[in-house]
Amino acid sequence: MPRPKKPTYEYVASLKSYRKRIKDSDGKYVAIYGKTPDELTEKLEAAQQAILDAEENAANPLVRDYAADWLKLVTAGMKPKNRESYTQAIDLHVVTVIGNLRMRDVRPDDTRMVMVALAGMSDSLQSKVLNTMRKMFENALDNEMISKNPCDKLKSKGKKAKEKIALTAEQKQVLLDAVKGTRAEPFIMLGLYTGMRREELLALQWDCVHMPKKKEPYVEVKRALRWEKNRPVVDDVLKSDAAYRVIAIPDQLAEYLKSIKQDSGYVVGGTPLTQTQFKNLWAIVTRRQVGERTYRASRTETPTKITFTREKGTKSRGGDFRYTIDFDVSPHILRHTYITDLILSGANLKTVQYLAGHSDIKVTLDIYTHLMDKSPKKLLEEVNKAFAVNFEVKS
Repeated sequence: MPRPKKPTYEYVASLKSYRKRIKDSDGKYVAIYGKTPDELTEKLEAAQQAILDAEENAANPLVRDYAADWLKLVTAGMKPKNRESYTQAIDLHVVTVIGNLRMRDVRPDDTRMVMVALAGMSDSLQSKVLNTMRKMFENALDNEMISKNPCDKLKSKGKKAKEKIALTAEQKQVLLDAVKGTRAEPFIMLGLYTGMRREELLALQWDCVHMPKKKEPYVEVKRALRWEKNRPVVDDVLKSDAAYRVIAIPDQLAEYLKSIKQDSGYVVGGTPLTQTQFKNLWAIVTRRQVGERTYRASRTETPTKITFTREKGTKSRGGDFRYTIDFDVSPHILRHTYITDLILSGANLKTVQYLAGHSDIKVTLDIYTHLMDKSPKKLLEEVNKAFAVNFEVKS
């Protein structure tokens, strides 16, 4: 049997090397060099394999590579908060589980493993990850990269979020008394009496607080603050177009704002707060809450954890305030309380939607439905009111 002929290569005397030109994965000619024919043959084989791998990756990429390209496309022009939500869902939860699989090799069980990794997490997080992953594979399906979406039949089964309970009038007063004169007071007052979102409150500057002598006072909502690696970024990119609004200032808030008004700067904090600074501000509230707390005693030779109970009405460990807040409260509860107060007062739902900055009245209606009095007595009153008939009694 005749021996296979050895390949012949061009010898480049100036380089003292052998050369062979081949087409790469982009269809362009590239030159491969080797000091000997055998060395060049090895390099050519490696180059050819790399070209085959590149072609396979283009037709059937790894999930992590496809996801990176998809994110660039889908998040272009997105609001920063939405872009961050998509990116975190893919990078933290999808790629970490199935990132090394090729797109065509992903099976329904693989996408189920993504959801298994989220077991015990909230329903909102699971829904966010599932919807983002589904959109990514839907895009691949539209581009004929895959033949079927592997997460079509998946459903999120996370923990339902704890129902938010608005503060009562008594609780609002307790909270206001607790933070009176502290750095947290402007944030609490604005949250309770304007219902602005946290990012809107922290971006509020005095140029948007209008308190004319002979006209109604109001606040303009036109900026938002977000954090990038703890640093504050303030711009005019709000959650939605509906978030740009004008909010009337009630008397309680108007009097307070007049007492602290500055010529310029930020209403809360004076300057844009970092994420750490805001956590410290909100700690003014949490430090005044009753209940069991644990701290680390670091002055002893062996640091130990010490647990103690904050009893309502007792003085703090430093003695500069009392523990008075015996209910759950968060920055969002301030907004939820504002919207609840509006609805329970009988305010028109379209007015509530506008003041809350809801882009869809369905959100407002969901809150309204939750707050409705569904007792038989109340329902009968409404039915009778709707079908009331005036009878004229003739003599």
